[in-house]
Amino acid sequence: MTSPIASRVDDARRSWESSADEDLTCNGTVTAAESGVRGPHAEAHAQDGDYYAGAFVLRGRDPSGLEVEVFSASLHQGEREHAVQAGMARMGGSTDDGHFSAGGDVFTAHAQAGFDNQDGSSGFGVSVGATVVGGEVTGTLGPASLTLGASVGTTVGGSLGVRDGDKDGKVEICGRVEFGVGAVGLCVEKWW
Repeated sequence: MTSPIASRVDDARRSWESSADEDLTCNGTVTAAESGVRGPHAEAHAQDGDYYAGAFVLRGRDPSGLEVEVFSASLHQGEREHAVQAGMARMGGSTDDGHFSAGGDVFTAHAQAGFDNQDGSSGFGVSVGATVVGGEVTGTLGPASLTLGASVGTTVGGSLGVRDGDKDGKVEICGRVEFGVGAVGLCVEKWW
């Protein structure tokens, strides 16, 4: 099962420009022109060894925070991510404070390997699977987060990484396992 937006590069709130740092990643920022749900369109970029192409019948985030993606396909090849995805529908949303998020997929498939993980950590992750219907919820309390998901379909994968989600200078260790019809993810702040 995938997140409401299958690949980090498929996030409708991002605009793409090459970063000035040496890792040649794309930097994402939310722009006013990209807010809202858009009808049929295609997107592409090719910068500094980072290539992306995607097509969507409907995609975006409405003012209430609901994210939607209908009949989509995309491909990303870069230094930090290699991903391909296709899907009939994805929906998701989160609370304004970011402490709770939920998402669901209907008829989706993906394959992904990279260094930027779904939980916001940097490390390594790989995932491949197909979902008939599935859902996932994440709850966050301070630096800790827990993700649980279930689906009709099968996905296999895992990730391990570090982040500083609460920006307090202390590292959080994050892990995620996708096992057939379920997914579990956990981030905890390093206390040792």
